[in-house]
Amino acid sequence: MDINLVSYPIDIFTAHYRISGAWTPRGNPAIFLNNESVQTLLIEDATVIPLRPGVELEPILAPKLYLPKGDPQAIILGNLDMETIRPFPRRELLVCLTDLLIMKGYFHLPMETKLQDVFTVMTPQQFLFVSSLQVASIYAEATGVRANAMMAFVNKHAVHGFYTPEPETAPG
Repeated sequence: MDINLVSYPIDIFTAHYRISGAWTPRGNPAIFLNNESVQTLLIEDATVIPLRPGVELEPILAPKLYLPKGDPQAIILGNLDMETIRPFPRRELLVCLTDLLIMKGYFHLPMETKLQDVFTVMTPQQFLFVSSLQVASIYAEATGVRANAMMAFVNKHAVHGFYTPEPETAPG
């Protein structure tokens, strides 16, 4: 059986850095990210930028960057399509809090998952698929920590709390 190798533009938020580059998973990115036997992500042509306010460090360029899979809080992949990911049909609009980020998006969940169990060990996936994700820093002065993505993944172990936002109403 041949494994389809496709390189994806990647943008990763960790607690301390934003890392961009190219990532080539072995097969479906959602399955590969959640494969427990894979513990390191290889990011090629990586650019690393510190995210903490007051840290003055030039961007770091690395031809190959090895990142422990537990470090990303959010992973944004470019050139994805729903057919490749095949997300769960149930969508819940959630706002998540990590030690650096506030994220809002539609989390795709199994039908039987209780909302309070989304980020617990009850769900087997470490990285949950999210559509229409908005990412911002909890630090007002960290202006470089903003992103919007049609498709992304959130590390459930990085989430310290979450809530369902009030429904937005159209003006007028």
